[in-house]
Amino acid sequence: MVRSLCQAGWKSTRSWPPAIAVEGAQHRRVGIGERPQRQHLGAARLGTEPLQFRHRPRSAFPSDGFPQRRITPEQVDVGQRRSLVQHLVGIEALGRYSAILLPRIRAHKRVSLRANTARETMAPWPEYTRFAIALFAILTPFAAIPIYLGLTEGRSKAYRDRTADVAAFTVVCVLVFTAFAGDVVLRLVGTSLDSFRVGGGIVLLLMALSMLSAEVSRVQQTPSEKDEAEHREAVGVVPLGLPLIAGPGSISAVIIQMQRGEGLAHQAIITGIIVLICFLVWASLRLAAPIGARLGRTGLNIVNRLFGLLLAAIAVEIIATGLRHLFPGLTGGSG
Repeated sequence: MVRSLCQAGWKSTRSWPPAIAVEGAQHRRVGIGERPQRQHLGAARLGTEPLQFRHRPRSAFPSDGFPQRRITPEQVDVGQRRSLVQHLVGIEALGRYSAILLPRIRAHKRVSLRANTARETMAPWPEYTRFAIALFAILTPFAAIPIYLGLTEGRSKAYRDRTADVAAFTVVCVLVFTAFAGDVVLRLVGTSLDSFRVGGGIVLLLMALSMLSAEVSRVQQTPSEKDEAEHREAVGVVPLGLPLIAGPGSISAVIIQMQRGEGLAHQAIITGIIVLICFLVWASLRLAAPIGARLGRTGLNIVNRLFGLLLAAIAVEIIATGLRHLFPGLTGGSG
């Protein structure tokens, strides 16, 4: 605006390029031959008061102290005044529309960013399905039914039911707490998720090999712990709930799956899967006597071997994923 007006003034007056200083003015469109009204509230006024121009030499542009001279409105071309007013009105309209549209554009971008972030932090649905199958294979009550029946042999039905309730509640509390505190534990220990995947996968693989042999893994219970459990009065929390059902394998699987996504939706799905599997474990323990009588020892061992085979495949997949991220050169990529 100032530059165009200066150039116009330079062509008309053949003097130094002037720069008009207008402050806080209110403008309207001026017709040809119409005399401008006194609407300017700033330093420069069009009307009865003369218009002030500042003359700057070409060689120097100091910040202040310019000589000024007064030019009457008759000396300013009407076309120059009209172009100046139109330019200022356009700037005012642009600022008004920008003040309205920019907040809406920014809000739309924030909503889109939140939606994209929510989609990115959710793990694929097959991952949740595989986690549910893996967790049920790890917590398989069919392996715990013989131990449960042995620990509660000769006890009343009320005692067995209370033991099943305590064991299932213990498993829920341990796994949910581990799911939310696993990230903090990994940070305190200083280990990466990929290293934990390899270690947790090895633990799951050892448990799977024991299930294929129809035996209780030494990772879950040692012979000395078994002898101690036979003389305990209450076996719901230890050793039935922890570590026989909720052992190192299930804890590792929960921590690994929780780290594969973020957000409330991901956490709610993981928690829901844990509660659902623990409910199935509770129902199986409540019906341990009928299931054991119907399937027998051989039938329970067959079911344990099948779940052991599934758990071995899942454990190998977890180990392979961790190794690919730890050693990208194994696949020839960046991991």
